[in-house]
Amino acid sequence: MDQIVKISSDPHRGGFVSVMIHEQYFYPDYRGYLAYFEQRVLDVCAFLHRHGYIGSHISDVITEPDLRVNPFFRY
Repeated sequence: MDQIVKISSDPHRGGFVSVMIHEQYFYPDYRGYLAYFEQRVLDVCAFLHRHGYIGSHISDVITEPDLRVNPFFRY
């Protein structure tokens, strides 16, 4: 959560916050299962929502020319 607070408050990085999860941590039969994982994900989403963020896919907020020149954003 500290990283989300830091990123969202940085004027150079806070415009788009990417949240990725590994869904296997939700499943009790997974050896790395984290009982608190669902709450952790919900806490991050709630924090971002309270601070004015809305859900979107990166392709919705990046322009077409940017997609052509930056291989990290190709899909």
